[in-house]
Amino acid sequence: QVELIMQMEADRFALTLADNGRGFSPAVATTSERNGWRNIRLRVDEIGGKLDLQSSSAGTTVKITVPMEIKAQMQRADKSFIV
Repeated sequence: QVELIMQMEADRFALTLADNGRGFSPAVATTSERNGWRNIRLRVDEIGGKLDLQSSSAGTTVKITVPMEIKAQMQRADKSFIV
């Protein structure tokens, strides 16, 4: 079972994705040579957001929170993004 929640939190947007799968080790996933979680974290960091990853044998929850004023932050950082 998968649950997707999108919320407005004051001046931030939050996306939470949770499942009741078997989980995995976040420590291994975020330090492995694979790029998945590292790339997600880099993208979220680039726009001033926060990535929270929790996983256990009861399932996994990923929450990404980003500021609503992403374009202004991207311009200040002199980054080119397609939004």
